[in-house]
Amino acid sequence: MHCCSQGETAPPAVAAPASRSTQTRWLRRIVALVQWATPLATLALIPKCPGCIAAYVFLLTGIGVSFSAATTLQWLLTVLSIGALSFLGLRAAIRVHTRLTAAPASPLHTQAAVHPAARCDSR
Repeated sequence: MHCCSQGETAPPAVAAPASRSTQTRWLRRIVALVQWATPLATLALIPKCPGCIAAYVFLLTGIGVSFSAATTLQWLLTVLSIGALSFLGLRAAIRVHTRLTAAPASPLHTQAAVHPAARCDSR
């Protein structure tokens, strides 16, 4: 039907279900928090002494590790944590850069922003 036809009413506004989008938004925020908190907590809680790392490994798993293996594990955890933080920081910087460089579409220039009744000739 044409927008100016007699008896036609405006289509009802359909709102997106708020509960689904709210749940998704909160889930994304929680995942982002865990992604940032895990390497930060690992860096903060890594013992500085390889002997302490060996003791923690033994207490948590029951497996005894040598001093050199504990030193390697210490360096591995440090490098992985710094790498994860670098990746997360780079990803956040790319997202910010993308948002800043993307030109927002002006609603005045889009055809959908014009009300259908405004396009019709008045009779």
